[in-house]
Amino acid sequence: QAPVIPCVMCGTPRILHLKWYWKHRVDIKFGKVLNYEDYKDMTTVDLANHCRNYAVENLDKILEYNDCRRKVKEK
Repeated sequence: QAPVIPCVMCGTPRILHLKWYWKHRVDIKFGKVLNYEDYKDMTTVDLANHCRNYAVENLDKILEYNDCRRKVKEK
């Protein structure tokens, strides 16, 4: 019965290709908190779809702010 907070993270795939000591920007956008009363009648599939829809709708807003799809330059 814990609250659920949908979120979108952008820039995480590039971290896998970097050394541990390199700093790298990751953008995170948090959605509206869903209290238990808001999702108690949803199935887990419905709740997962709700969070996925939030991510899909808001990913474009993050990409406008910072192009997270840039590839890491290989040296």
